[in-house]
Amino acid sequence: MTSHSQDGPSVGTSQRAASSESAFDEPPIDLAVLEELKSLASPANPDPLREILGLFLSDFPIRYQGLIASWKARDLPQMHAFAHALKGSAANVGARRLMSILATLDRDLRDGVLDNAPNLMSGIEVEFKLAMTFLQDYLRRCGEAPRI
Repeated sequence: MTSHSQDGPSVGTSQRAASSESAFDEPPIDLAVLEELKSLASPANPDPLREILGLFLSDFPIRYQGLIASWKARDLPQMHAFAHALKGSAANVGARRLMSILATLDRDLRDGVLDNAPNLMSGIEVEFKLAMTFLQDYLRRCGEAPRI
């Protein structure tokens, strides 16, 4: 039996796959946000896009590992702090899908709701990888290396 069989593990998996397909119609990063970041250039800050993306690409993985570690340790206050910070970082670079999942996790942790945390953590992992790959490719295409 293949993983694509109708007799798969659960109906929920099929539903998630179908909803994920529509979510992937949009890129993991909102290009309008990247253009807006470019427009912030000034003599004092000639390349804000590269600076902000460099910070995201270097800082997000560290905080993401902190989120994972706090989840494994079941340190919910620390996990909430990481989720909140990561949500802001994702918003800053236009990673809207990633930000949405982190916002849900942030809200759930604030409210003490943990039922959906495993699914959210899986979604964060997927979107995190997609956003990082997209931004690295974007910077390569633009001929820019991030300042890390």
